[in-house]
Amino acid sequence: MTDYGVTANGFLAKQEFGEDIDLSENSRLLRFLEIVAKREDELWQMAENAYYAGFIDFATGQNLDRLVAILGIRRKQAVKATGTVTFSRSTLATSDIVIPAGTRVATADESVVFQKIGKVILQ
Repeated sequence: MTDYGVTANGFLAKQEFGEDIDLSENSRLLRFLEIVAKREDELWQMAENAYYAGFIDFATGQNLDRLVAILGIRRKQAVKATGTVTFSRSTLATSDIVIPAGTRVATADESVVFQKIGKVILQ
């Protein structure tokens, strides 16, 4: 772990450069450090992406195509998901309930959303 920059104890530039270092909002040094930090973040993101591109469980797009080619397989083409949704009531309805075409249903966390194709009448 480094003993300068951003650490578990906060930003340590003052310890490295002295207590009188100007890190105010208009400081040229602060602006420079922000630019360097942004570039450093981009480099770490690229390194992480390159690392994960070598694992079949994490690779995506062209990286996944290249990885599975090494294994002698090809990816299946993407298709839209389908499924069955059951609408029900715990009590009797006094009249028919129409669930119109285009009604959207989703998982509790809304990570999967489906749209109904046809109209349904709940009796």
